[in-house]
Amino acid sequence: MKTRPTAPFALELKRLRTARGISQSELSPRMNIVPSYVTRLEASSRQPSREMVDRIITALALAGDERMALLSAAFLPPDVVAAER
Repeated sequence: MKTRPTAPFALELKRLRTARGISQSELSPRMNIVPSYVTRLEASSRQPSREMVDRIITALALAGDERMALLSAAFLPPDVVAAER
């Protein structure tokens, strides 16, 4: 069985979450989702909606470059990322 390569969004989410010392089970209630959804995001088995990216930004209190990095990693259209600056 082939494993799916980890997408940039999954890597960025995990990096930001672990840098803050937050577990998946601690992050999920901050986003009002079940912990398994965070697991699926970090395993690249789910691509987040814009709403979910906004929830993550709020839950992790992202600002500046970290916020832009997560938005870009989510493969949002360049005009959406540019509008956020």
